[in-house]
Amino acid sequence: INLFQRTEDFAPELRTKAISLYLASGKKIKRERFLIDLLKILEDFYLNLLMPQKEEKILEQYRKNLFFFNKEVVVYKHNQQWRGKVVDVDATGALILTTPQKQLIRLEDGEIKI
Repeated sequence: INLFQRTEDFAPELRTKAISLYLASGKKIKRERFLIDLLKILEDFYLNLLMPQKEEKILEQYRKNLFFFNKEVVVYKHNQQWRGKVVDVDATGALILTTPQKQLIRLEDGEIKI
């Protein structure tokens, strides 16, 4: 999927056929955000359309294999960090942490340090 190219970046024979998301929308797309959104869409399609009856089994298996389940972690995202214990994964795959102050936090993405 082409995110950033402009018309003049394409070979002359492709300029009338090829397009980028930048050309289609007129906006610069952040690569990381685009990938996160694309993967969520694909996951939703897979779980909800192809396998609706298997969603809970997939989550059970994911929880079972989550090696940092019930462990203290630090999650970094952009310039923020959250400390807590991984206590669950919700139906969308987001981590649920409980902080030392007993607050529940839902995190969809970020870098995890154990």
